Amino acid sequence: MKLSCELQLRRLSYSSNQGPSVTVGLHEDDWDKLKGCEGKRFMAVWVEIGADELPVGDNLTPAPTIKESLTVQRETVVKESFTTHPVGPLCKLAVLWCKDERFWRFLTFLSDEEYLYTSEEDAKMAIFASLGIDSRKEIDDGGENERAFNETFRIPFMKWLEKNGNNY
Repeated sequence: MKLSCELQLRRLSYSSNQGPSVTVGLHEDDWDKLKGCEGKRFMAVWVEIGADELPVGDNLTPAPTIKESLTVQRETVVKESFTTHPVGPLCKLAVLWCKDERFWRFLTFLSDEEYLYTSEEDAKMAIFASLGIDSRKEIDDGGENERAFNETFRIPFMKWLEKNGNNY
């Protein structure tokens, strides 16, 4: 489970039975996300937010918005991919699969249903993250990317389709 939400630190306490405790407040919209999670362990990163809704602290600058990050990343990827990588057969296959709902269901299955893949963009990002690439054109490198794509996606997806039927 992954959760990103705003918390308000309400109280720090210490009990000889339970040790240190933290009590936080959260927005009502986030309440349902945590129901049933009592007793589970989580990792947290806390950044104080000021009245201006920006991080408080020395040398902290707000992170770029998702739109800004994606715009810069997209411009870089587009520039690099059009100049350095030809479109090969595995790239074409990956593009087709990323548009296929059966491939989305396969990716969801691969993640043990921790993630729900519902779009071409989700599928593309899964391939990028798994192979450590920025463009599907990089799959046809004749080396490590090609091997990893075949072992991680191509062979398992074909077997999954056979097992579950092509119309799954």
